[in-house]
Amino acid sequence: QREVEGLTRTHLASIAERGGGDAAVIVVDNASGEVLAYVGSADFHDVAIAGQVDMARARRQPGSTLKPFVYALAFAAGHSAAEMTADVETTFAEPGGVYVPKNFDGGLEGPIPLREALAGSLNIPAVRLAAEQGAQKLLDLLHSLGLASLDQGADHYGLALALGSGEVELRELAAAYATLARGGAYAPLRYTVADAAALGQAASTTPVLAPAVAALVSEVLSDPLARIRGLHGRGPFTLPYAVAVKTGTSSGYRDTWTVGYTRERTVAVWLGNADGAPTDRLTGASGAGPLFADVMTRAMQDVPQRAPLWESGLLVSAEVCPLSGLPAGPACDERVDRFFIAEQLPRGT
Repeated sequence: QREVEGLTRTHLASIAERGGGDAAVIVVDNASGEVLAYVGSADFHDVAIAGQVDMARARRQPGSTLKPFVYALAFAAGHSAAEMTADVETTFAEPGGVYVPKNFDGGLEGPIPLREALAGSLNIPAVRLAAEQGAQKLLDLLHSLGLASLDQGADHYGLALALGSGEVELRELAAAYATLARGGAYAPLRYTVADAAALGQAASTTPVLAPAVAALVSEVLSDPLARIRGLHGRGPFTLPYAVAVKTGTSSGYRDTWTVGYTRERTVAVWLGNADGAPTDRLTGASGAGPLFADVMTRAMQDVPQRAPLWESGLLVSAEVCPLSGLPAGPACDERVDRFFIAEQLPRGT
């Protein structure tokens, strides 16, 4: 706890000129659900940053941090991470009119694999998948992952829910991502234990996602190469072990988020201002990202035996043509190995 508080203050000092004055951090032990560190603000006694407002409990727009759950629905419905989607201007019909989402940087990538669309945080493919699955189905999944702050109906949020149009708490995001780390089993966060004997005991969980679906999401989020096109680089997430990570930035650069996990630990970081003042163009990667990397490094120091991100056998590797995501045929000049849910290997060439 003390070291995470120190890392938070140090990082905020390093970006002080960028207009982000406050941060919140939660560290979770995935097996037990226990909260190992909880920073609600950078300085409880600092009136200038409203330090007595607990930003781990404040409701804020989560930006792109909800996208992995959109893709989880799509993977469960039979989509593969290797298949191609179209990142082109698209109009979606909604009850209140038409919705034309834009990517964060205003650009378009054209044909792109779903894995790169997710890891690179493209908006239009996420909305397309949400439209296919339905806003109600997405909202139901988010509720089952503990995101109770989303207390309006699906029509209120619309398809923009996929891009973080609702408001959630950092601690809710931490519990949702810890669910992915556990292979799709949800457990509420534990802040206290009845007695010392209960420390470290396995959490009581509820299955929410199929283990193979959670594994495929983890595989995509842990691939540093898949992030490059969307993030225009690797970001501050080069660690000596596999880490699944997702960034988020709310509208107007008001909230920056990074949430991610290893098999053993989940770390959730928010950085911004309690009064909602915008930062100086800080994003999830540049604002919350470096603090996430520092905190995850510290959290994993206590883990001598590091397990793979997912159980063996859940995913299988196959050689595919990167232009189609289908098994490589004789006309395919280049080939790549991609992971698939074992029962959902694509057919054809």
